[in-house]
Amino acid sequence: MDKVSLHDIVVPQAASWWPLAPAVWVVVTLVLVVLLVAGVLLWRYQQRRKAKKAALKRLPALANADHHQLTLLLKQACIAYYPRTRIAALSGPQWFQFLLEQLPQKQRQQWQPSVQQWQQQWFSQTASFENYQHFAKVWIQQALPPTKQQEAKHD
Repeated sequence: MDKVSLHDIVVPQAASWWPLAPAVWVVVTLVLVVLLVAGVLLWRYQQRRKAKKAALKRLPALANADHHQLTLLLKQACIAYYPRTRIAALSGPQWFQFLLEQLPQKQRQQWQPSVQQWQQQWFSQTASFENYQHFAKVWIQQALPPTKQQEAKHD
């Protein structure tokens, strides 16, 4: 009998992870697209609220300011969101009406009496504007940034 030489058992190489399977490429692409879209939306969200944050940050520095300085801050915040020509033209009753229109209905009803009082006392030396600072804070928090319908209404 002939001696048959046996060869050693050769184990195949382990499967490589590269190149990736087509299904993995699809999943990776979808994840990257979702992350990119989420990043863009987050960036736009932050940019849209930048003026609001700046106004709220400046508000405590105006704690002892008169009502004209608070109105200036409100107008500057509005100009960041509404057309400059529209906001710059507002004064007196039209300005206060604009401010009230931007608030939610509940807030509007709550502030209506105070706003009417401020309108009557606007140029008085003895006017009481103690709630105006609080109104400015509430208004910035509630009314900014405006909804798409509010922006379209004032274009």
